[in-house]
Amino acid sequence: MAWQLEAGIQNYKIYNIIDLAFNRILSEIFHTCEPVVEESKLVSWIVDGFANLAMVDYPYKNSFLIPVPGWPINVSLKLHLVNTLT
Repeated sequence: MAWQLEAGIQNYKIYNIIDLAFNRILSEIFHTCEPVVEESKLVSWIVDGFANLAMVDYPYKNSFLIPVPGWPINVSLKLHLVNTLT
């Protein structure tokens, strides 16, 4: 019985180490200002960004939420490709 408790504690410690390392990697990939603590908050931030971009995807400049050029999704994808390829 005691060995099961010890194994559970060791598994918990290993899980925490892996979780911290994963969050550190996410912070580096996404260049976050603060370390990622909860992955769900990062996912929500990304999804919200895409949703907001979709809401303002008009063929002309607009400032419905923030000032954006015409077809902002196309512009953002071009910027992403340029940054990815360089």
